[in-house]
Amino acid sequence: MCVHVYVCMYVCVWMYVRMHAGGFLAILLVFRTDQAYERFWEGRRQVVTYLVGYIILFTSCWLHIMFVIMFQNSIFLYITKTHM
Repeated sequence: MCVHVYVCMYVCVWMYVRMHAGGFLAILLVFRTDQAYERFWEGRRQVVTYLVGYIILFTSCWLHIMFVIMFQNSIFLYITKTHM
């Protein structure tokens, strides 16, 4: 066989391997990108859940404090009104 045939076979095999390796690497890259995208949105959902929990907690504490202050003021006003 001549050298030209060996070179052509080598080039054809190399192109075949490169083509399939490129497809495999593209699938891996898409999988990693998709996995990172899902992780980002999962983390965002957890952060929003925690933030909503803290907002509810602080709002309920604030409302409780406001109601206590209003109750104390109303008792003070009632006592001063009836005893003066």
